[in-house]
Amino acid sequence: MHALDAKSRTRAWVALVLGLAGIAVLPAAIEVARRSKRIGLLDAGYAIPLAFLLGLLAFVMARRAKRNLQWLQLREGPVAGGRAVGRFLRAFRGLPTFPLSP
Repeated sequence: MHALDAKSRTRAWVALVLGLAGIAVLPAAIEVARRSKRIGLLDAGYAIPLAFLLGLLAFVMARRAKRNLQWLQLREGPVAGGRAVGRFLRAFRGLPTFPLSP
């Protein structure tokens, strides 16, 4: 039972880190495009699938951690944070991107 609790906590923290990384990918790509002479702003759009993938992975990891904790009837801890970040990223997956002026 302790092993499942440890796995759930690890999954919850991984979900939180993946979700935060997914949030940070797009602003980082835009900043790299702004500072680089070789990479344009439209090239930064290639980071969108990466941000979506990180958000999806965060959501799945948080969901699995929560399911384990519910099965063990333990408290959730950082699972709620990971799920919130995953939902935040999934909410923006269908939005069109608009070019920003430098």
